[in-house]
Amino acid sequence: MEIIFLIPEYFLWHYTAALRSTLNIATNFLWFTYHFFSMPILWQTLFAPWQVSRAKERIYATKPNRGFEIVKEASLQIFGAVIRMFTLVFGVTMCVGVGLAGVVMLVIWFCLPLIVAALIFGGLRFLFL
Repeated sequence: MEIIFLIPEYFLWHYTAALRSTLNIATNFLWFTYHFFSMPILWQTLFAPWQVSRAKERIYATKPNRGFEIVKEASLQIFGAVIRMFTLVFGVTMCVGVGLAGVVMLVIWFCLPLIVAALIFGGLRFLFL
């Protein structure tokens, strides 16, 4: 008979404290994904190599093979920028995926009591038929 008193307490816990914890977990996953790909640093330093190259031009002016050095530096900077852009695009894609997974998790969390009740009644109906 005491189980009847637990049902309202369960629903109160399920839709308040547990929902807050679930939202906190989803936010932590999103924060981890955002920082795993170092996205704040990549956004800030996406075009930083080109700022450095202007300072190095004075050094290359005195070298005899400065043309090769300038081409080498430019190609490395372009390669670095391409890698950063791919990492940013992949990181944004992963953040969107984690965000969508969090939304799906919340929808399932809201529907979970109905799913459990349907499974219990379906099992009992199957058992007694």
